[in-house]
Amino acid sequence: MARVNIGTIGTDSGAFTIIDPSVFVCDIQRDEACAPTLDTIFGPCFDGAGFSFATGSDGSYNISAAFDPDNGRIYSITIQLIELPK
Repeated sequence: MARVNIGTIGTDSGAFTIIDPSVFVCDIQRDEACAPTLDTIFGPCFDGAGFSFATGSDGSYNISAAFDPDNGRIYSITIQLIELPK
């Protein structure tokens, strides 16, 4: 297993949505994507095609990928929402 930092992702809504981009056909759908985070901190959206979760605040967050160095296939993506004490 290998892990590498692959970048950052930002939010001004205090939430992220993981979804197949082909689901969005207009800007209004962003509101539906964020809806699960209004009453709780996470939940499915777009009839199960996506998943939204609250970050706790706006800002930029580091993303890392765990992958198989032999074939390059990514098997996990991690978004670090807070730094844990060491």
